[in-house]
Amino acid sequence: MVTIRGHMLDEFETYLRGQRLYRAPRATFLHHTWSPNASQYRGLGTIENIRRYHLGLGWSDIAANAYTAPDSLVYNARNLRAGNWCHTYVSRSWADVQQRSPTLYALCNFNRGWPNSYGFGIETIGNFDLEDPQSSRAMATSLDVLAMVHKLWEIPAEHCFAHRDAANKTCPGSRVSMGWVRAELAARLKGQTTPIKIILHGTSPPVIAATALMVPRGDHIDDDGKLYVTALHISDSEEGET
Repeated sequence: MVTIRGHMLDEFETYLRGQRLYRAPRATFLHHTWSPNASQYRGLGTIENIRRYHLGLGWSDIAANAYTAPDSLVYNARNLRAGNWCHTYVSRSWADVQQRSPTLYALCNFNRGWPNSYGFGIETIGNFDLEDPQSSRAMATSLDVLAMVHKLWEIPAEHCFAHRDAANKTCPGSRVSMGWVRAELAARLKGQTTPIKIILHGTSPPVIAATALMVPRGDHIDDDGKLYVTALHISDSEEGET
């Protein structure tokens, strides 16, 4: 089984780039955990509890490829060497899938296992039937990770789907509009570069103060609480830090 740990965004990108692929993902699927919700999150122990639940269902390991948390950490999960990835099986009727998402219908081509073969699945800790996704740090982090995955494997934004597009669920939550998700994803894809660390070197030891996304017209803290910068000088001796 995979060793799970929490990552900051830049660390998770390094993890993804180091994956030995069984096949390249061609779509992404967004989930919420429903239970636990955001207030029940207790760090790595929460993720391990989810894994134990999945193992109890007879699955080989934790479902989905990544989990995002209310503290903005990203937890690696099922690795991309596995042939079954994203915790999404097409259980809706094909007529229903076609009505809800003609794009997904065309990609699946009557293969109910297509999402698990070609999709990257990300679980967001929260219950977005009740919680507001637009004020959720975990959901903001999921959007950042989605942009990372779409950029790494050149996946078009319209190939980002909800679990409910394939299954008879509300997942990733009835308050989550996929129109909003795709718009946020497209905006990130337009401007995002590699996430970097902002480190305070005047402390002992140095303290990671924040992560930043380099985007056009940056140099501000947006409503999501993230720091955006236009450019940063990175010295040769401290590549990846400033």
